[in-house]
Amino acid sequence: MARRVRATELAGPAIIATFLALGLGSGPAAAQQGPAVTVLKAPQDIATCLCLEQGVAQLRGEVDRQAASYTPMRQGIEQEAGALDGARAAVNTRNKRQVEEFRQRLIRLQEQENQLFTVAYPAYTGAVERYNQEAQRYNQSCSGKAYDPEALAQVRTKLSCVRQ
Repeated sequence: MARRVRATELAGPAIIATFLALGLGSGPAAAQQGPAVTVLKAPQDIATCLCLEQGVAQLRGEVDRQAASYTPMRQGIEQEAGALDGARAAVNTRNKRQVEEFRQRLIRLQEQENQLFTVAYPAYTGAVERYNQEAQRYNQSCSGKAYDPEALAQVRTKLSCVRQ
């Protein structure tokens, strides 16, 4: 296998200049093969993207918090439902205590399901929807764009993002 030789490894500045002139050198120009990247220079455009970026991160945190509440609740309900299905056949219908204990477990499961579907699930799906909307706005306006370093530094000193 042939070893790739860098221009800086060759002898003489004339050879290096020839490699660079032909675009064979290393660095950003040689590495960039795809389409040109749009560079945002207007401070307002950069501020908009930075605020959208912050919003996406905050909403991602909210999705994670809601999932941390919703997921264990859903898993606990699924586990209890499976346990009740298994226990149903073992209940002696002539034993009032066993019937009442099973009925109480079933009532608790129904209460948990009600809590899941009226509180936890809507909170989780609402957070996901808000996140998706913000991510879509970011992707439409800012994804794949670079920021002018000087304008970015200026914007960062005064950046104030207001969530709607």
